[in-house]
Amino acid sequence: MHKKLLSTIFFSLLLFMAHANTVTFSSDSMRGKAGESGTTVLSGNATVSNDEFSIKGDSIELSGKDFSYIVAFGNVSGENTKSHFSFSADKITYDRTKRIIEFYGSVSLIDTQNDTTITSDYAQFQEETEILNLKFNVRITQKDKICTALFATYTRKISLVDLAGKPQVINGTDTFRAERISIQLDTEEISLQGKVSGSLEQKE
Repeated sequence: MHKKLLSTIFFSLLLFMAHANTVTFSSDSMRGKAGESGTTVLSGNATVSNDEFSIKGDSIELSGKDFSYIVAFGNVSGENTKSHFSFSADKITYDRTKRIIEFYGSVSLIDTQNDTTITSDYAQFQEETEILNLKFNVRITQKDKICTALFATYTRKISLVDLAGKPQVINGTDTFRAERISIQLDTEEISLQGKVSGSLEQKE
């Protein structure tokens, strides 16, 4: 890479660090175009992190003003220490300005704050509201509770899960099905709507 271009990219990355706490990055190689409309690509064992998050992947693209938009590809994993969850996916996009993270393909999220594990094909996390929207092959597990559906909304602040699209909740030996299900994970309160069915095991 041309020395002048490389120096310009590093200067832009330093500006990025100044606007987002202390940011560190590493990779086997780097290329790109500096400036607000340019994109910098970190390839091979790429990592980007600051005091609130860390992202790893086969490659990571940084773009936008102060590199506010991050895209990671291939064997992506990381952690959001502020929101207390770790994640992995085939691809993620992170808009630091809007504070929205999107996860694509083989999504796995571990919410350590609420001792909850989540898997799906797609997920969107809004950092401001701490609302997680999930789509396709959704599975939410907490202790002996297993929630499955095509779609789900997980409101972390109040531990509320709303399920739609063939939802089912298995709570210990009990099973619940309906058109829509809401479950309060901390209190185990369940609300069922439309064509309710299930099974309850009587305990001695």
